[in-house]
Formats: sequence, C-alpha cells, structure tokens
Amino acid sequence: MRGLSKTANLWALNDVVIPGATNQTLEISEQGDYTVTVSGLTHFDCIYISLLQTIVVLGVPEDFNVSVTTNTFANSHQVVTTATSSNPEIEFWYSLDNEELTADGTFDNELPEIHFVTITDGEGCWTYTEEVKLMDYPHFFTPNGDGINDTWAIIGQEGIPISKIYTFDRFRKIVKQLDPDGAGCDGTYNGSQMSASDYWFTIIYIEGAICTQKEFKAHFSIKR
Repeated sequence: MRGLSKTANLWALNDVVIPGATNQTLEISEQGDYTVTVSGLTHFDCIYISLLQTIVVLGVPEDFNVSVTTNTFANSHQVVTTATSSNPEIEFWYSLDNEELTADGTFDNELPEIHFVTITDGEGCWTYTEEVKLMDYPHFFTPNGDGINDTWAIIGQEGIPISKIYTFDRFRKIVKQLDPDGAGCDGTYNGSQMSASDYWFTIIYIEGAICTQKEFKAHFSIKR
C-alpha cells in the first residue's frame, strides 16, 4: 500500500497568517515580509517547508509636478516639486542639480540659471528629471576687458521667448535694442565707451502655458 500524497500552502505577511491564502500563488498589494509554508504527507513522511521573501512595493507616481513659485525676475527663486501616490507605502525623494536626495521637494533661494530637478522612488526603479530655467538680470556689469562680468544680458533668457530688449540712459533715450539671442550689452555705444552710470531697460517676453505677453522694466549699472 502506497502512502498518501497531499500538500497545502499557508501564506503569512510579517508573521501574521493571511486568512484564506492557501493557493500556490498570491496576489499582493502591500510591501513586507511574505512567507509560505508548504506542508503535506508523502509516503507517510511529514514535510514542512517555509520560504521567506521580502516584497517592496514600488511604482511611478500617479501625479507629479515641478513649478517655480517666484516671479520671473526675482532676486532668488523657489522651486517646488511634488509627487503623490495613493499607496502610502511609496515614498518619493527629490534632488536639485544632483545634490543629496531629500524628502522635501521645496528648494529655496536658488540663483537664476538652468537647474535640473530629479524625482525618484529612492530604490532606483523610477526616476524623472526635468530642466528648470530661472530668469533674472544682472544689477551691474564691469566692461573693463578682464573677461569677468564684461557684458550685460538677461540671465536664463533662453528659458522663455523674448521679443524685444531696450536699454535707455538716464534721460530715457534709447541706447541700444539688444538681440535676445545675442551676447548682450558690451558697454559701448556707436563705438565709444558708455559712461559709468545707471541705465534702464525694458524687456517684452512671453510667459505661461497660454503665451501671455508681459513687460518688465528695471535698471542696472555700469561700473568702471
């Protein structure tokens, strides 16, 4: 007479038996330590096998956003990054310009230039990087030919469409109309050096998803 051959499966999550989980396969929705105990009789010998598998739930966020909350021509800028998921077990981490990952996606006092914001699940399963262009203008420049701060141009001007840039002297006379794609003002006018003084400028640009035309006016200085 041959012995009986019958096996059973018993699944548990973090050492707690999952009610009704006795099949060979198990669908899961949360992370943790899963074990399955396989038991039965084979030729009257009792066999008990227990296996441990740690499951980490990962995935892309259901929604994520990268935005600049400060005005275009602010002296310093704030970048806010968020990512959300309905699964509370999933955590997202943020980094600006490949710096250390942080759980807080708010970055304050950032200088005007091109930045790169990264969102990740922290496990290397999902990563997203977005380029952020912060725009501003130099408050002064020193065109003395030393190769440092010799020209004046809008910082990050490639970040938004600019149609016109006008510069004026203190009598509101147009000194130059600058090419938005050019090198900027080099401190000369009609081949002569512009005097060390304050100058004004007007920039006309397009901003936002609905392409709103805006105008910004401010002043800068030439120092020699």
